Amino acid sequence: MPALVLFKRRWYVNGDDIFIPAFFEIFFRGIWLIAIAIVFYDHKEKVQLSECHLVWRYYVGSLVLIPLSICLSVSAIHISMKGCIMDMAARRYLPIILYLKMGLAVPEVVWNILGTIWAYGKISGCTSYVATAMKIYVIGGWIFFFIISISIVFFFGFFQKRNVDQESYVKVWEERCNTLFCCKSKKAKNQNALQDVAKLVAPFFANSDLVPTDIVAGLLLVQEKQEQEELAQLEGKESEGTSIRTHSGLNSQLIAQVTEIAENGGSSNTGFVDVPVKEIHEPIGSLQDWMHLDNIKYYLKFAMAMYGWPLHMVMNMGCGICQLARYCRCCSCNHRAKGDNCCQCNMATFYKLTENYNVKLLHVSFQNEIFQSPFIVSVDHKNCAVVISIRGSLSLEDAITDMSAETEVAKTSKLEFQCHSGILQTACYVKKVLEEHSLLEKGFQDTGMERIVVTGHSLGAGVAAILSILLKDNYDDVRCFAYAPPGGLLGRKSSDYSKDFIVSAFYGDDIIPRLSLQNIEKLKNEIVFCINACPLPKYKILMNGLLCSDEMSKCVRKMREIMAEPGEPLQHEQLYPPGVVLYVTDNKIENKCFGIFSCTQETCSMEWFNPDQFQMIRVSSSVVSDHLPDALDDALNRLVFTPIIV
Repeated sequence: MPALVLFKRRWYVNGDDIFIPAFFEIFFRGIWLIAIAIVFYDHKEKVQLSECHLVWRYYVGSLVLIPLSICLSVSAIHISMKGCIMDMAARRYLPIILYLKMGLAVPEVVWNILGTIWAYGKISGCTSYVATAMKIYVIGGWIFFFIISISIVFFFGFFQKRNVDQESYVKVWEERCNTLFCCKSKKAKNQNALQDVAKLVAPFFANSDLVPTDIVAGLLLVQEKQEQEELAQLEGKESEGTSIRTHSGLNSQLIAQVTEIAENGGSSNTGFVDVPVKEIHEPIGSLQDWMHLDNIKYYLKFAMAMYGWPLHMVMNMGCGICQLARYCRCCSCNHRAKGDNCCQCNMATFYKLTENYNVKLLHVSFQNEIFQSPFIVSVDHKNCAVVISIRGSLSLEDAITDMSAETEVAKTSKLEFQCHSGILQTACYVKKVLEEHSLLEKGFQDTGMERIVVTGHSLGAGVAAILSILLKDNYDDVRCFAYAPPGGLLGRKSSDYSKDFIVSAFYGDDIIPRLSLQNIEKLKNEIVFCINACPLPKYKILMNGLLCSDEMSKCVRKMREIMAEPGEPLQHEQLYPPGVVLYVTDNKIENKCFGIFSCTQETCSMEWFNPDQFQMIRVSSSVVSDHLPDALDDALNRLVFTPIIV
């Protein structure tokens, strides 16, 4: 940071990144040089014969050019490793070295062309060993040049001139989006969606000069900073004493249950909930009676089933096919669900995951377009409810819907609210299908009561939440179970409004419930702050992150002591997850065996939070794995009671 400028173009690398490719070049060219030298000196008399003079010339030329290239690479490494990330003055001579390297590439290519002509056309009278060795060297040279060329094309800023205005930068991102989603950009609606994505993404990078390795180094620094801040908070809580906070609006039945569990030493026989409670953060409002763990675990299966056979195969690597076989219908082309394959593997997964439930299907659609997510409408006879299950992100179309994250205003007769634009359009699509086919009315005839349950995971959770708000306009008994919903979903007003009928649940360091435009902007500012404040060179940051050294920890600790984070104005309005949030975290319990050996048992505990308490993206290695629906399902099954210390 700033990016390396060569040929009046900003490249996707910084000057302190050059040591990585230069190191590998020295390694491979060193092996290449040693191999050529061995063959040359072992057969020096033979290659100097008149019949082999072309081979002798090739070897001599290579023994001159390769050491020159290695010397330039060593110089590039020496300069590249100087100074911290922001100290460009320490690396001011690096472009000169790179220009010399590129200039030296011209005679190297010419020499390899001549070597190819000589090796495959004019060698005669040489031993087969010497001739074969030369052919191998020539082929290796072309492979090396091919790799270098691909790297230059990849890192060269074709679209980025040295100075680019805002409008041109938006066009750059439009080109990138069209390239990335080339197979989806032909329709006019898709093209408009990609343009909206480009307009949204471009401002995040227009005012910064970050390259990918800068972001990686910044994330490592932010991760270390967050861990130190979290450790400091825990130490502060321990010094003050642990306590549980409640308020008058909290569900009295839950409090009574928790008290009974504590009095009974961690066991409960009431059948209402058997949950761990570490701390209840105030004020979360009144919890509805149906917002308990049994229902949360029950309807998670409906959300997981929407991902179809791909998720089931991942969850059951060894026997997934065998488990689905009895539910599949071979070659049922005439009666398959819309968007499913001929064997109805997606439907087979839904049947498998809900096999113990008394469920009747009313509508099945696996059709997937931009702003159109697959969903299933079914009747849950056990709970007398019509269940709408919506699939999360599993395709490029879903990714475009996710990234159409501009704020849009929606209206119902009870509420005017701000929300995620792409997810709102998807919720309106599902609502339109429900109304066109009178699906809810058909379900009410089976259940005998007007109760609606909407559920989904990830993108599906966001669609479920907004759909619940839209349905709440006409139906009183609407319940929503949103698993790992997007963080940038609802405005403050609608998020508070949804607390009575939406419960969100997510696990660990899951990034999606914390992901909003404002939170991304905060993370970018924090990355820039850490990069500016850190005195360590980038290679030390990367090595410390890889090897878990103490040097970066000491540096970050010193940064936190002497510098305050700048409060830069944020461009986007804060959006929040929906409803009340059930947050599941990992615990490690150490058990002593015979007073000598100790073993660690991983369990989980849960806490209730307000949606506005997740306004920071946590940086960790599990931000993606914790988002997977099977990870949340496993965490809910590992919940154990955690004693309450008053």
